[in-house]
Amino acid sequence: MVHYVCIMPSIVKLPAVRLPADRSNDWIYRRFCALFCAGVHGQLLTNIPPPSTSYVQIYALPVGQGDCTIIQCPSSGDIIVFDCGSSGANGILPSDVQAFLGSSIDKVRYILVTHANQDHFNYLYQITWNTSSVMAVIIGGMASDYNNNVNMRNWLSNWNTINKLYMVNNGVSCIGSTNCLITNAKMPSSTIATNFCSNPSIPFSILATNVGSSANQKSIVMKIVQGGWSMLLSGDMEGAASVTIAMNLGTTLQSTVYKISHHGASAMANKVEWLNPIKPTFAFASNGYAFRNCRHPRCITIDRLLSLNTITTTTPHNLYCGGTSAMTDMNNSTFQYNILETSPTSTLICFLTYTSSGALPGSHCGTSTLTADTNDGVFDDECLSTSQTGGTTLSMTAHPTLLVIMMMFSFIIIIL
Repeated sequence: MVHYVCIMPSIVKLPAVRLPADRSNDWIYRRFCALFCAGVHGQLLTNIPPPSTSYVQIYALPVGQGDCTIIQCPSSGDIIVFDCGSSGANGILPSDVQAFLGSSIDKVRYILVTHANQDHFNYLYQITWNTSSVMAVIIGGMASDYNNNVNMRNWLSNWNTINKLYMVNNGVSCIGSTNCLITNAKMPSSTIATNFCSNPSIPFSILATNVGSSANQKSIVMKIVQGGWSMLLSGDMEGAASVTIAMNLGTTLQSTVYKISHHGASAMANKVEWLNPIKPTFAFASNGYAFRNCRHPRCITIDRLLSLNTITTTTPHNLYCGGTSAMTDMNNSTFQYNILETSPTSTLICFLTYTSSGALPGSHCGTSTLTADTNDGVFDDECLSTSQTGGTTLSMTAHPTLLVIMMMFSFIIIIL
């Protein structure tokens, strides 16, 4: 039996993490364990680290083909959960998310569900939340949009019973932060502010939601702004709705860090009209193993981001992207641009300074080992059609290694 043990450099005293023995035959386990050392925490991310005094810390957990973003406020350690779900067993489980939060579950103040697709919410009702500490559960669309999933319907109903279920603009289309007020499901005239972090205050603006008729086009689009740096999170926003938002908001969408919409899809999401005003210097996608059926992020999306000429360069690392078939899926093992994806074996970490005089230059992201992908081949109903072509800008060749690394790292593989 083969096990892989990941450990940090000897200058940091840390426990080793042994990957589950029952998955030892998975081919992914025969690849590398990657480690990240940002000089901030110096520990493996089996549990959320203590809050920083200087940064908003954002953790994109490796849930596979889905989304689960944990936003941790500086100083107070208050947490905002931005979606949490997966389309199949190709990443960590709800129990792993619960373990990651640990005692910090009592610090969760807000839970945002961008839209009514299961790969964005089906972990939420499998996690035990502290109903006293959570101030609001905020959903994109209407509560009735989630009725097809009985567990989610009941979960939302429970929050509504204790007057903590909120919608944006009463579930009606809105564009612009002044129009997209967060309204209580029972008392529509009752609203809450979007300064989710306090001491210091970090403004979170909801820029749009419910713009189209499909679940994806009802996605909440949220922006964090502070200290001259910003981050845009947009769920699965796509299609005509995304173009309408871009036309109306223009440069308001501009953000330092862009969480790539719809896991990096390209047929409907991440259109040129949507990306042009965002102009990020860094971008990342939350997705499963790139060579699965969905093959996110798509090479076309990477090409579009690079064509903006705003993505900065960084230390060479691996980047996978998908084309139209297994023959056109590609990998660049020396990709030098600030675009990352949540690999099945790592957690993506972003740091945003809340003051322009922060020790780090504004913002950065990296990865840290947490768990691995089972590569189970479950088809995701959010996958795109195969009517698109592969990338043209990237110079890539087929390669099986799944590894995304940014910044300084070291790794050791131990075969027992």
